Amino acid sequence: MFTIRVILFFLVATLSDTLAVLAKKKPSAIVPLMESAKVDLIKYSGRWYELARLPARFERNCYAPIVANYSLLPSGEIEVINTCATKQSDKLTCDDVGERCLSDRDDVSITKGVARKVSQPSEDTMLEVNFVKWLKFLPFTWANYHILAITPDYKYALIGTKGQKYLWILGRSATKIDYTVIAKFVSIAKQNGYKVENLIYQSGVLPR
Repeated sequence: MFTIRVILFFLVATLSDTLAVLAKKKPSAIVPLMESAKVDLIKYSGRWYELARLPARFERNCYAPIVANYSLLPSGEIEVINTCATKQSDKLTCDDVGERCLSDRDDVSITKGVARKVSQPSEDTMLEVNFVKWLKFLPFTWANYHILAITPDYKYALIGTKGQKYLWILGRSATKIDYTVIAKFVSIAKQNGYKVENLIYQSGVLPR
């Protein structure tokens, strides 16, 4: 059920974006505050943990540990596998042990998709994501994600969507947190028009 909700959400969201363009509506501008002009997909690949996010309908029943795995494919696209617990638990959340922290649970949701860079060189920090494999040929099934900021060591990333509706702070570790980076990302998000006061922080990641 969770996977179906995710697919339906992206279909509706991307179709809405398409209709907005057809209606010649100007999309909300995003301030170019990326720390890197380009994104190395090889370095970007790997395991990421969700540290904070703005409320999202498709994640309302998703609890820590929330893990995203990105694997670079021969085609140049990125395989996306999102995993989370569907029930809140006091059990110690995972860190660098990877999926083993979820293997003993029966309340796990897995959603698979694919990501790719947009074709415009001027938007090298934008990815298109699709969670409906059999409809990849339809443009409106792809949702745009902006990499607003990424640290030089690729240990933290700030991801947002057009319209400043959705936002994620990702890290390579769920427990070893650099709060200076978190604070900087929150500042960048605020300058880009995101409602950072509504951010939902994962347990143990509350800003200091």
